[in-house]
Amino acid sequence: MPSRISYQSWVDDPDPKSDFPLKTDETENIESPRTRRVKKWVNRALDKLTPLEREVVVQHYLNGRSLYDISLDLEREPLQIVNVRRRAVLKLKKNLAIFVRREFVLKEMIIPKCILCNSPRRAEIDTLIRAKRKEETWRRIIGKLKSEYGIKITTPQVLIGHQKYHMED
Repeated sequence: MPSRISYQSWVDDPDPKSDFPLKTDETENIESPRTRRVKKWVNRALDKLTPLEREVVVQHYLNGRSLYDISLDLEREPLQIVNVRRRAVLKLKKNLAIFVRREFVLKEMIIPKCILCNSPRRAEIDTLIRAKRKEETWRRIIGKLKSEYGIKITTPQVLIGHQKYHMED
């Protein structure tokens, strides 16, 4: 017996007594406008993933394969596949957030608010973060955010998280 539930893109052995029996042939190709919009946005989001991320997401969520089996097929360490899946899911959430909020009329997402994303001068802040050299610490940027933008950041993790998950590449 499987120890987890997996998402499937197919239905196996539907209940014939169901109130909504599946019909084949004449209704198989009919999709609602919402379904078409969802597929379009999901495909766009999948296209933004790397080939490895896309492969892992498709195999795991659509084909129901375990991450361990995927790691064997791709000849990668299982932990690497777990990290690839996690990274891909974060990218998908980011790329689908606006669509989900609009399509399903969500007033408030559960995603925590980023103080940098909510700033009216976000473009300038993103430019400042991009200009940081690898060997440089975050101290100068934290100071500049406080003095010029009135944003008090106490730890570099806020900046690193914003850079990693909220800034466009």
